[in-house]
Amino acid sequence: MHTRHTPPRGLAPILIIGGLWLGLLLVYRLWLAPTPMQQADRLFVQGHYTAAHHAYRSHADSTPTPSAELLLRIGMLHTVRGAYGSASHTLWQALGQGLPPAQHDLALLYLGVSSARSDNLALALTIWQEYPLCKAATCPYAGVRQTLIGDALLAQHEYAAARTAYAAALDLPLDRAWYQIARTRYALLLAADDPHAAQAVLERTPAHPRPVPFTAPLVPPRIAQEQQLLHSILHANPADHAQLLGQLYTRYGYDALALSTFAQVPATSPHARSAAAYRAYLTWRTSPAYADLGELDTFQQTTPNDPAATTLLLLSTMTTAALSQSSVPTTTLAQLPNGTPERAVLEATWHLFERDYTTASMHMQQMLARSSGIQRGYYALWVARFHLDRAYAVCTEGRTAAELAVQSLPDVSAAWTVLAGVLFQCGDDVGAQHAAQLAIAHDQALPALSPPAEAWLYLGAAQLRQGHTTAARHALTTAADLAPASVWRERAEQLLR
Repeated sequence: MHTRHTPPRGLAPILIIGGLWLGLLLVYRLWLAPTPMQQADRLFVQGHYTAAHHAYRSHADSTPTPSAELLLRIGMLHTVRGAYGSASHTLWQALGQGLPPAQHDLALLYLGVSSARSDNLALALTIWQEYPLCKAATCPYAGVRQTLIGDALLAQHEYAAARTAYAAALDLPLDRAWYQIARTRYALLLAADDPHAAQAVLERTPAHPRPVPFTAPLVPPRIAQEQQLLHSILHANPADHAQLLGQLYTRYGYDALALSTFAQVPATSPHARSAAAYRAYLTWRTSPAYADLGELDTFQQTTPNDPAATTLLLLSTMTTAALSQSSVPTTTLAQLPNGTPERAVLEATWHLFERDYTTASMHMQQMLARSSGIQRGYYALWVARFHLDRAYAVCTEGRTAAELAVQSLPDVSAAWTVLAGVLFQCGDDVGAQHAAQLAIAHDQALPALSPPAEAWLYLGAAQLRQGHTTAARHALTTAADLAPASVWRERAEQLLR
């Protein structure tokens, strides 16, 4: 007679719960677990471009015939990483296989960006303006496309057309980041003619922001700082608007716009002489082959005792001579008195043009000795960057200049970044790590003009040489993800291998 065995009391519920968990896990793995494509997409959206690149490539290697959607993602990654030839080829492949409407427009978006970043703005505009796109009511990318059209027109100095494009973009689906881009650049182009209208544009907010997936890598860096700078100019004394806007347009390279804006400065304004100097400089800069020095020469003759006017003329004369491979007349430099930092700057600049680094370095040391305060700090930063980039006397004059730069500019991220690079090249890994960490901290407190990928690279490289492998891999991956289309990503990946 067989005895029936029953589980001990209390064990049955445990077995039942365990069975349920096993069943749920099986269901998750079969139906709910993210696919390899979804996992890679998640990495892309989170800005982990290095990991996303490996995930997409791994998925492609395991697929006999990659789908159009996978080709699209690989093409997008190539664009983000600056491999524009490969990006265009892969994106055309994806389009050739056929994509759903929204994905089709996303491919055209990235294809145009790849062309624009390859200095083919005409092709980018053709792709964005003439190729079929899904309707604005159903496609999330129409507003982004219109904003990019505005950027391309602005780069071609077609200011009126760019202004129209940005205005149209603000009426199309955009998320908050892209709305900020269109709003800021529309206001920038309005400001010279109608500062009050520009202020009103800057204060607009999107009524119904819409997500635009996969476009975050295309957002220009530091757009918030661009908006803040324009906002501060528009809220300055109205009598200063034309001068400040002209200087901003000059900084961005919008020369024709800057010229017309400086022309608005009245002759009775305290800014009149400065505006005249800028107009003379811009006339030279916009002349064919930088050959027209006439207005600069006239301006300098009318203000012979103005060091700024003389310096501007000399820099322009030297650039023209360098481009034409001729010599700068000795009388040109003689126009500045001996013993001034400006004279040393010009002499150093000219010898850099001639690639006479020994003589240039000598004049740089004179420049530092003759200057003081913040001016000396920025001169020192320039000198340190020269030595680091040229790998010339890095651990002597370069190190001295880098240390002087951080003493004079303790809150400037760029100064700590250059010091980190110099110390790393000189074998001081602990010092390089500390300087890089300070560069990153200062960048987060007061952002620079570009992501601090260089500082993250030096941090990771210094940690790697000290044997801190896990921390180093994190820092180097961060460097690659912050600036995926840069030399910093390439150097980071070399160290990660």
